[in-house]
Amino acid sequence: GRLSVQGALFGRRDSRGSSGETTRDRIDPATGAVASSVQSSTSENDTESAGVNGSLNYNLGEKDVVSVKASFNANRQDGLSSERYRGTDASGAVESDYLRSTVRDTDNRSYSLSASLDHKGELPGEIFKTDLRLSGTRGEGDTRYASDYTVRPINSSDPLTRQDNLNETRIIDFTGDYERPGEAGVLKLGYKVARNSSVIDTRFLDVDPGTLFETVNPARTNRFELVDTTLALYGTYQMRLGEKWGVLGGLRTEYTDLDMDQVTTGIKAGNHYLEAIPSAFLTYDLSDSTALRLSYAHRIRRPGASDLNPFVIYRDETNVSSGNPDLMPTESDSLELGVETKLGNIETNVRLYARRDTDLISERRYFISDTVLLTTRENAGSSRSGGLEFTFS
Repeated sequence: GRLSVQGALFGRRDSRGSSGETTRDRIDPATGAVASSVQSSTSENDTESAGVNGSLNYNLGEKDVVSVKASFNANRQDGLSSERYRGTDASGAVESDYLRSTVRDTDNRSYSLSASLDHKGELPGEIFKTDLRLSGTRGEGDTRYASDYTVRPINSSDPLTRQDNLNETRIIDFTGDYERPGEAGVLKLGYKVARNSSVIDTRFLDVDPGTLFETVNPARTNRFELVDTTLALYGTYQMRLGEKWGVLGGLRTEYTDLDMDQVTTGIKAGNHYLEAIPSAFLTYDLSDSTALRLSYAHRIRRPGASDLNPFVIYRDETNVSSGNPDLMPTESDSLELGVETKLGNIETNVRLYARRDTDLISERRYFISDTVLLTTRENAGSSRSGGLEFTFS
């Protein structure tokens, strides 16, 4: 009758192994002397995951449908790895040589809840949809390190250490979409209000080999909190120009406000920006089965919480990383010219495209000591790409 229900349940288990090697040469620009280091690693990971989802739809009448959806996913990963470090100075003398073993346990949970209303208007094809969604993820990890030193480097950690990680995200968003066909074309309007709260919490502990007593390492422990609020409006209009031509134009505007709190260091920062995101499409029907399409689109890609966190995070004895709270979104402009046709039951698409990205969120690396390399992020440079793509189905 008026009610429909559906759902799904899944489970999965897999095992994966990997190995790798990183070789680094540090060249003195004045003398040309070379100091080298080698890092080799192997790892084994077992993952178990399961999930459930379901939805319920109810017809209030001839024009309104209410829907409720829910989902929950969980996975657990157990990992073992070993890493061998060996480094020499410019004279060839060994300055570090040790084996590091790692035991890693991680648990991840994610959920989503949503309620929506679909309403049919008086005109044929007139539709209004609104959704309220709540979703979140929570990941917890416990990692234990044991280092066996043959030659212990100056900046090395204690032989036994442990690291706790917490990554949590909560998102609430309210969206609406309206579509109204008319004699000349189709109008679409919409809005979105979203709030994204993220927490990155890392605790690094030194372990006494004799008593196994743990003490917090303040230089490698940090908590970062981010609140991202987005307000967006969009509109598009599609119409035919005669029998062969069709056009579609659209504009989306977004206002983003960021509040950042590096709790450990007491540093707070904020950022906000307004973006205009236009798009345009032009089609020409060469025949009943062949169409020529020209399109332009502007897109943005925002930085994530880890990209914005300014705290210097320990990775291993030779690598650390930090984010940049002043990052702006990457801007992308693309232009495409394509031909779509159908040969019997085969649909083909030939597409010529050109794309330009500006304010790229790029990685920047530099040494903060003789052996430790810092990886951070910045808006730097641009890129251009283009090509010819052919698909058939």
